[in-house]
Amino acid sequence: MGFGTAAFGATTVYSFEDGTTQGWRVNDASWASGFTTLGVADEHATDGNRSLRIDFVGQSFKWGAVVENQSDPTLLEAISRGGKLILDLHVPESSAGISQLGFVIQQPDVSGDKNWQQVWYWIGGATGDFTVELPFERLGSGPVNLHLGQNATENQAFSVYVDHIRVESNPPSGPEPISLQTFEDGTTQGWAVNAEDWGKGFSSLENSTADASQGTHSLRISMQGQNYKWGAYNRDLSDPALLQAIQYGGKFQLDLFIPEDSDGIQNLGFSFQQAGVEGALGWQQVWFAVNGATGRFTVELPFQRSASGPVTFNLGQNANAEKNYTVYVDHLRVIPNAPPPAGVTVTRTARILSFEDGTSEGFVANEQGWGLAFTSVDSAEGNATDGIRSLKTTFPAGDFKWGAYANGLNRADLLSALSENGTLLVDVFIPGDSSTIQHLGVSLSQPGASGGKDWQQTWFFVGGKSGRFTIDVPYTRENDGAVNLNLGRNSTGEGDSEVYWDNFRVVTSELVGAEPGSVQVTAIEGGKARVDYRGNLSSSSGLAGPFSPENGPSPLTVDPAVSGTTRYYRAEGKPIVYFQDDFEGATSGWKTSGTGPAWERGTPGYPDEITEAHSGSSVWATSLSTPYGTDVSPVLTSPVIDLGSATTAARLSFYDMLDVGGDGDGDQAEVYVRSETGAVLVGAEAPVWKGSRASSGPYFFQRRVVNLPAVASGKKVRLEFRLQSDATGDGVRKGWMLDDVIVYAQP
Repeated sequence: MGFGTAAFGATTVYSFEDGTTQGWRVNDASWASGFTTLGVADEHATDGNRSLRIDFVGQSFKWGAVVENQSDPTLLEAISRGGKLILDLHVPESSAGISQLGFVIQQPDVSGDKNWQQVWYWIGGATGDFTVELPFERLGSGPVNLHLGQNATENQAFSVYVDHIRVESNPPSGPEPISLQTFEDGTTQGWAVNAEDWGKGFSSLENSTADASQGTHSLRISMQGQNYKWGAYNRDLSDPALLQAIQYGGKFQLDLFIPEDSDGIQNLGFSFQQAGVEGALGWQQVWFAVNGATGRFTVELPFQRSASGPVTFNLGQNANAEKNYTVYVDHLRVIPNAPPPAGVTVTRTARILSFEDGTSEGFVANEQGWGLAFTSVDSAEGNATDGIRSLKTTFPAGDFKWGAYANGLNRADLLSALSENGTLLVDVFIPGDSSTIQHLGVSLSQPGASGGKDWQQTWFFVGGKSGRFTIDVPYTRENDGAVNLNLGRNSTGEGDSEVYWDNFRVVTSELVGAEPGSVQVTAIEGGKARVDYRGNLSSSSGLAGPFSPENGPSPLTVDPAVSGTTRYYRAEGKPIVYFQDDFEGATSGWKTSGTGPAWERGTPGYPDEITEAHSGSSVWATSLSTPYGTDVSPVLTSPVIDLGSATTAARLSFYDMLDVGGDGDGDQAEVYVRSETGAVLVGAEAPVWKGSRASSGPYFFQRRVVNLPAVASGKKVRLEFRLQSDATGDGVRKGWMLDDVIVYAQP
């Protein structure tokens, strides 16, 4: 099969150098189809001399090629820890018009969503070289299947070339699991049937000597099928060993066995509840998709620890109500996170919506069938937490419906704030006469994102109370495109309820540049500590915050002292900055080349549209004041960037204003990593970032963050910013402006 180990932990899975398709074939299953032929070609290879050529007739989202039951030990070892599957792709000019190409890893011995992990790579009709990445988790141990798919103009013929399919494995696993409950003492170890109305669903719990996965005992559960009920709990656990094991968060795991006569269960739930914690971290849950199967399964729940008191576990079910079921649970365990380094947590907070302009900032009532529209959505004075205005919504009672949304938000400062992983925070005020609300929902939707990242939500439990609350939505940023925000409710009673929403903001902990990471904590007399800092501060204990130079003194004196059991944490240390240029000084080795008008450095000069840089006064631009034209390819190359000391993957951050393309246009903005001499870097042939008309935003600068390829670490490299326009464009676009380029790594 051509397996081999390359640098930086990458294992080549398929290279096609033996002149065969190495097991790949046309998928003739009725649900797939779409590909006509597969064969080895002597062109467009990225690893050796041969590639896999695929011919197909365009269809809508079909999986047309497959390689099945791959059990080579080298492959299974490479994927055993999970990681990223990567393949190189070439689309010839004669095949323009492909919308997306798909890549899947399938694990037949795994149930639920992880059985089929996929990416649909957006090509958007372009041609050339691309690199497709599929992050995946490995939950099974048996053979796997890989699939390739297509979504393209129907009835049009296409060819693509695939090569160098490889695995970048996750690093070796961290701490060993700590067993929490194995039921070996012959008891249920505190588990009881939940008789409350919101739970129910389980009829009995008992210790059993059947179907254990650890030792000889398990927890046998009998249930009458119901729809999403939490039927069992283990409340107020305060065992010091358990609390010690989970104090930094981590991942819970538990084993399930479903006998054959209990087939038909759709989902089994597990949740971790922290008393006194509000928001998403008060109740963290997973619904494991069983999909009617039987046999052994392992449920995983990644969790964050946000308090230090007792905790509660819950088990739930979603199954056909016409049947009785039996499930065996065993070996509840935790894989703990490592303790964080000493210091303080440094965060950055960016406000994205405040409603002070007197508008609803894009929010409207949701008239779509899957929602239930709010009666009104308007900016209003009063009950604000930031300024004097808030977003007032009224709605009738209803069960878990998304009643208002703001779609297609693409303001540059908002997208820049969301560009990293973090937490979305929203303040709400509920008047006393609206105390029938049970939950309020907030979701962040990323159109085009894959998997659960396209809809990330929190249902905040209000429980009929009134007053002020803060809803938090931890999120992962999947792309840099426009986003949607949704507001929802679950309420009872009669008549309309009112809720005031305000101060939508984003909190992130990644530190870009040296200043936000400047923090020092020093114990002083009188049982206090002095904190010298720049940026915003928050802490897991001992500090009430957040603090910033705008709303508090620096240095800040806090109490109690940094001693004894009080610990201060730093989420991320000061970043290692390898290169930084805001274009305010000398040109410092930047070079222009390519075809057409050369890149220009200076102050933007588009009257009434773009007249300022992101910071300072200077940018690099394909043009400072005129359209970039058609059929040109101007290139801007950075000075040499020394990554020789890099031991972790470096990241590129830059701010840009992009205005390219038009209807039917194929103009592209691309960023490449090149060698010190400017030559193509082996292993980094494809662009690390691509922008097109779909990436173009309004005339504001927005931040892009890009992971540089592993092969760049340990080398001296250059960055190449290339704008490529075709001959069919409208010729009036403003092009590409860059500012504040940083190459850095987190320690």
